[in-house]
Amino acid sequence: MSALRCICVKNVALESFPVLGMHLVRQRHYPIFKPQKGDDLTFFGDSYMASDTIQLTQNVLNNGGCGRVFYTRPLKLWSTGRGTLPFNSTFVINITPLTYPGGEGLAFILTGHADIPANSVGKWLGIISENTMGSSTRGAVAVEFDTRNSYPEDLDDNHVGLDLNSIYSRKQESLSVNLSSGIDIKVKVQYDGQGLSIFVGENRSVPVIFESLNLYDYLPQKVYVGFSASTGVYAQINYVKSWEFSGLELYDDAPNLLWVWITVPGAIGLVIGFSAFLYWKWQRKTKDHVEEEDDPGWFELQIQGSSTAPRKFKLKELEAATENFNSDNLLGRGGFGTVYKGVLVNREVAVKRFSRNSHEGKRDFIAEITTISNLHHRNLVKLLGWCHGER
Repeated sequence: MSALRCICVKNVALESFPVLGMHLVRQRHYPIFKPQKGDDLTFFGDSYMASDTIQLTQNVLNNGGCGRVFYTRPLKLWSTGRGTLPFNSTFVINITPLTYPGGEGLAFILTGHADIPANSVGKWLGIISENTMGSSTRGAVAVEFDTRNSYPEDLDDNHVGLDLNSIYSRKQESLSVNLSSGIDIKVKVQYDGQGLSIFVGENRSVPVIFESLNLYDYLPQKVYVGFSASTGVYAQINYVKSWEFSGLELYDDAPNLLWVWITVPGAIGLVIGFSAFLYWKWQRKTKDHVEEEDDPGWFELQIQGSSTAPRKFKLKELEAATENFNSDNLLGRGGFGTVYKGVLVNREVAVKRFSRNSHEGKRDFIAEITTISNLHHRNLVKLLGWCHGER
């Protein structure tokens, strides 16, 4: 028998915006992932959508090219008196060389200007140019995945770096995974308003880079969020296979809440915004007891120990509510689970069934329950309960 884990939330009217493989969902609505057509991604230069994948650079040798793609709507990054927006972004990249070695690199970027800077091909990665480097008016903060040793300051031709209005990284680290190997590489970028963490690969317990900083000092109030990549004499194809971005948008007049979910079909996962970073900090202090997690009572001990613990449902209750997880009740799919519509105690609900049965999947399950149950706001969807059982 396989273990089945679910969470149940009160369902409310959905008000989503149709986009290409994306959804912008207000915080009071349950996020659903369904590929739809639309134009909420804006492409610049060589970038385009290729078979449900963002391709940032062309698969030709043209002695230098550049592409950018952004979520069309700018994001309000900071607000007077309310601080800087916490956010979380998870994405999967794939870099396939056209020459050996390949070049030049790919970056996750926040910038005040969506258009490509002049003369930013090659070693500039489309992030910035010699004329705009160091200029806060242009404003660009990037997480670069560099595949060329183009500067004396570069560690090597396989590193991740944090760039702040400059192509010279504030901090950089060599990677054990080969960026130019043509494999899918998962990345997570988390910002809590005081520091930025970068995770590369499947290890999500320890960041490759952590840097204390306030993005208010480097970026304008409204920024575009997306990706940039470039080629030079050496070339590679730069793909973004999936992307999810979430955060709380800040307002001066009222604390309205907003989640921006950006997903390209592929390995999409659900991440609990800035609160997941708090869980990560707690997780670092906690020793993993894998053997204990095989005990069904372990889940209840971890969850019910909280003063805000939600109700524990029986599996048969959720099976009845969703008509045994009938495909006709399917609302959407994500990298970590599937969402079903159901009726429970005469009210419409959404039930998320987790698909991952690994040690990490169990941690994700507990993290999602504990973080959602500790968030309280009139616009937040209410978590009714959870279930862990065998089928």
